[in-house]
Amino acid sequence: MVVYDIRGAIDLPDDDQSLWRYMSLFKFIDLLQKKALFFCRTDYFDDSWEGVIPRSVLEQSEKYYAKKPLTKNTYAEHFRAIEIPRHVVSCWHQNDVEENLMWNAYCKDRESVAIQTDVKRFRAAFDDCKIVGINNGGKDVLAGTVSYDDHREWQASNAAQEWYATIFFFKRVFYKGENEFRAMVDLADQEYRGDLKMCALRGVHLTVDVKQLVQKVVVAPHSPAAFLETVKCLCGKFGFPEMRVEPSVVNQPPPH
Repeated sequence: MVVYDIRGAIDLPDDDQSLWRYMSLFKFIDLLQKKALFFCRTDYFDDSWEGVIPRSVLEQSEKYYAKKPLTKNTYAEHFRAIEIPRHVVSCWHQNDVEENLMWNAYCKDRESVAIQTDVKRFRAAFDDCKIVGINNGGKDVLAGTVSYDDHREWQASNAAQEWYATIFFFKRVFYKGENEFRAMVDLADQEYRGDLKMCALRGVHLTVDVKQLVQKVVVAPHSPAAFLETVKCLCGKFGFPEMRVEPSVVNQPPPH
């Protein structure tokens, strides 16, 4: 089940807002084969500021947790060592059309694809989702729009449980061009809860209704001519023969 709102703390796009996920062919096959979407641990992201508590809320959080047992000297250290690794995320781009900058940033290989969905389909795809390989692995998914701001200026609600989740929906202003929508799961209470740095897992797979999730597949601009048919064949091989697969419009020739 996708849970979208924490007392209005996360911005929610309209149901018809288009979402794009740019990926390698390997990751696309992984989605089709497992019928599950990969969620990456936030401590493996390139941006080392993911989940870092802004100074504006650090004092508040340390006071709130002052009487709780911590494994580190300060709450900020505890959060980086324990809380950040146990949060896993799937990142999407909000745009009505495909974006050439996103192709260049996330699809270095010409044999890549982008899957398009919208917010309504995305929500429906996670009904009854499970974490693959974990007993009793049902888990709510929190999703919404990422906000961008100066890390020094970011303000959160006074309610600790609200900033605790929304901190993973905030990024520094340098990343604003990503226009990101993300889905997040907190792995607390799962079988491998604890210091996940001791674990080889870079993330987890969540089962999804692939037919519901994928509105269409777009193959990368300048991909080989035969690549479109290859992607169609792969969709059929893994049980999705009717999946819509189209060429990119980025490299369409001019009309004259």
